[in-house]
Amino acid sequence: MNYFKTLIFILSILLIGSSCKKTSDNSEAAFANNNSIRAISTGSYNSLVIKNDNSVLGMGDPYSATATTSIPFLEITNGAKSVSASPLYSFILKLDGTVLAKGIHHNGEFGDGDTITVTQFKQIFTNATDISTGYSHSLILKIDGTVWASGKNKNGALGTGDTISVNNFIQIASNVKAISAGDEFSLILKNDGSVWATGYNADGELGDGTNIKRKSFVQVANNVQAISAGGGHSLILKNDNTVWASGYNHYGAFGNGDTTSVNHFVQINSDAKAIFAGNSNSFILKTNNTLLASGYNNDGQLGDGSNFIIRNTFTQVATEVTSVSPGSYYTLILKTDQRVYSTGNSGGQADGFNFFLLPFQ
Repeated sequence: MNYFKTLIFILSILLIGSSCKKTSDNSEAAFANNNSIRAISTGSYNSLVIKNDNSVLGMGDPYSATATTSIPFLEITNGAKSVSASPLYSFILKLDGTVLAKGIHHNGEFGDGDTITVTQFKQIFTNATDISTGYSHSLILKIDGTVWASGKNKNGALGTGDTISVNNFIQIASNVKAISAGDEFSLILKNDGSVWATGYNADGELGDGTNIKRKSFVQVANNVQAISAGGGHSLILKNDNTVWASGYNHYGAFGNGDTTSVNHFVQINSDAKAIFAGNSNSFILKTNNTLLASGYNNDGQLGDGSNFIIRNTFTQVATEVTSVSPGSYYTLILKTDQRVYSTGNSGGQADGFNFFLLPFQ
């Protein structure tokens, strides 16, 4: 399934905002300062990063230019723990547990009681320890292990037992240690290592052995240490470091040599330490910090040096990687040198088929 391809320009303006402080356009200084990043997140044509000083920088389409090195990142806020960018809105989790939101949330993703576009970051939640922004709903994990959700529920993504959408956060689970919001479906990882899923399931992304949408959470796996919900497929990382996938595989996101979608989890790799499900593509970070990629690649978002639409086997695309954030049309990676590299097509943020160093100030 594809990300929304509309309202991108409007989104980028809202996500970054005219009140942000513009950075210097000195290319040499910008590259020199791209060496202190600890977290990354991408949407469609927008990116968020956190520096070691816990400040958040953002970049969006309105600030793109012909030369990539002249695109400035804009300072947004300080005191951040993590960030999560979706195609139409962004969340920032502060160190004190408060959650800030900004952008277009016509499905009530902010849980603030309305669907009015927010042009400046506003507080929407407290006592949070993790955030996950889906395409049309959002998940927040509280410090006490409870999960709260808001937004579109037409296909049961909130797991409430019905299909009623809400614009206020409601508790949907407990005893949880990780969350991941996909395209109208949700994955949660419980403290006991079990994975539970709910929502849209036409492509088998829930991994429950059916293609029936679920309105309530169903258990789909055990002995899991990490989860990642993509556009139409799911990845799980088991305790033995094997990677398993379920769902949409038309573009080869499973990297298993074919393009057959499945509705149950199948093993696709091993010796992994982290997983990242994108828009019909997958990235696997191996225990030696090498990065493998497979799947949809029309804009060069895999970083394999090509823009072949379908790559159905995993190929190594980078080394010394610590984190990955697949966007709609481009991908960011964070390397062990704490620098950010990008590939794909983001209206200037990542124009190419190989990973290259991004400028910062």
